[in-house]
Amino acid sequence: MIYILGIGAISVFFGLLLLLAPNTILSIERRANKIYMTDPTFMQYRVPFGIGLFFAAIFIIYSLINESTEYLIIIGVLALIFSLMLLLTPKAIFSLERQANRVYMTDPTFMKYRVPFGMFLLLSGAFMIYSSIGYF
Repeated sequence: MIYILGIGAISVFFGLLLLLAPNTILSIERRANKIYMTDPTFMQYRVPFGIGLFFAAIFIIYSLINESTEYLIIIGVLALIFSLMLLLTPKAIFSLERQANRVYMTDPTFMKYRVPFGMFLLLSGAFMIYSSIGYF
C-alpha cells in the first residue's frame, strides 16, 4: 500500500502544479530533457562501464533470485539489458535517448486543458491517499 500512497502523493503534487503553477511544469520539462543527454565521456568509456554494469547486474540477479524482492530483480534485469546495449548496440542508446526526450514534451493540448488534467490528478491522488490510509 505504500506504493499507492506514494503514487497518490505524486499525483496530488503534479495536480497542484498544473492548477497553481503551470510554468513550473514547463520548467521541469526543460530540465528533464537536459537530464537524458548521453555524455560523450560516458560513451567513450562505454566498454568498461558496460562490463562493470554487466557483472553488477549478474550479481544483483544471482543474489536476489531466491528472495521475494521482484522489483530488485527487475532492476537487475534492466541493468543487464542496458549493459548489453552498451557493449553490443551503443547506437540503440542514442535512439532511446531521442525517444525519451520526446516523451517528456508537454504538448499544447495538455497545457490547453491543464485545469481538467490537474483536477483529475488532484482528485485521483487524493482518492489513492484516502483509500490507502485505511490499510495502515
